[in-house]
Amino acid sequence: MKYKGVMFDMDNTILQSNIDFKRMKEGCKKILVANQVDKWKSIDSLSTTSQLIELGKKYELVFGDQNKIVEQMLAVATVCETEGMRGATLEKSAQQVLQVLSYTKTLVIVTNNATKAARVALNDTGVNRYFDQIFGREQFPALKPSSEAIITVLEQYPGIPASDWVMVGDSWIDGKAAEGARVDFIAYQMTEDKLIEHKIQPVKVISNLRELV
Repeated sequence: MKYKGVMFDMDNTILQSNIDFKRMKEGCKKILVANQVDKWKSIDSLSTTSQLIELGKKYELVFGDQNKIVEQMLAVATVCETEGMRGATLEKSAQQVLQVLSYTKTLVIVTNNATKAARVALNDTGVNRYFDQIFGREQFPALKPSSEAIITVLEQYPGIPASDWVMVGDSWIDGKAAEGARVDFIAYQMTEDKLIEHKIQPVKVISNLRELV
């Protein structure tokens, strides 16, 4: 691999978790509807929890946070994450690949999950030691698919230019975040339909993490 740094998504890229993303998304939608945020901006086209949370942030910037809309949504997300990451296991070949890459590359996690929960899950599965840093949602001005998540990492490593980083993830939001920061993207177990639907152009599509080494 030509890159000096590798950013990994966590859920279903490094870890096989059981997070109920549908429940998380529906819970956040209910909070927005209860606070009539959907009357301000449509939520129909928002397909991920992170997009719903970002809409909540924008709403609070305009109207104030007296109803603690974002706080409520993050609480829903945290419950789903905590429950879903109990007993999480590693993706196939993850431990071996991370060990090899860590000898010569700077490895980081870039996840929309809470940093503390991510650290616990990675520690429980024995791979936390391979990562230089864990970047969770608390560190980002905006969540993936915003490029701010990737830019946050780039700012932490001024010695490694964007062209020497690659993002590895299983979701279109990883690809969009990387694209916006001009970082290459490797799609992990993504179907061609999903790539086309979201106009993602990865440098490579892999089905097993072993293909990274």
